[in-house]
Amino acid sequence: MVYNGFMLVLLDHFDGLPIISMQTGTQIGFLDEPIVEPRNLEIVAFYVAPAVGNADYVLHASDVREINRLGVIVDHEEAVMELDESLVRLSRLVELDFDLRGMLVTTEEGNKLGKVTNYVIDTTSFDIVKLHTKQSFVKNFGVANLIIHRRQIVKVTKSKIIVQSTAHKKPIKKLLSFENIRLKLKERQLEPGSMNNQASQNND
Repeated sequence: MVYNGFMLVLLDHFDGLPIISMQTGTQIGFLDEPIVEPRNLEIVAFYVAPAVGNADYVLHASDVREINRLGVIVDHEEAVMELDESLVRLSRLVELDFDLRGMLVTTEEGNKLGKVTNYVIDTTSFDIVKLHTKQSFVKNFGVANLIIHRRQIVKVTKSKIIVQSTAHKKPIKKLLSFENIRLKLKERQLEPGSMNNQASQNND
């Protein structure tokens, strides 16, 4: 399956893409919210809009043949299916009502790193490979927004995602390094014999 030659795509880019039957060349709906398997962070299917009456319709990720400038290409119209009890796995996942966006991300020690705002999908496997997180406005001064790779994820629960403690250290290190440089420059200005210090003494 190909997405214009790119394998890694943000979830936002999937929203509202038209679904087109290769057999007839007609549009049969639009991609809606993903249905995610929390145990391995894989997109199993997408809801299809518009829903007809009280019925929900879905498209299995495995039935997607290609994603290109026209939209999502499937073999035939039957790829879009009504969600009912015969789709056992999907029915179970729908009952979980699992949505990564908005979930809290913490380290193993319990440090809060923000909430998931978006994520990156590998279009060859529909695995979720990276999480984009964002801190609240109040806490945004302490930790930068992060991109967390799936390899750094330790555990996924109903309410939060737990990641390795090292997942947040690189951005923080950059912030601290910048602050250390500023402080060191200030210290040098006050060192005996420095030009700024001599100028200050001459002014006195």
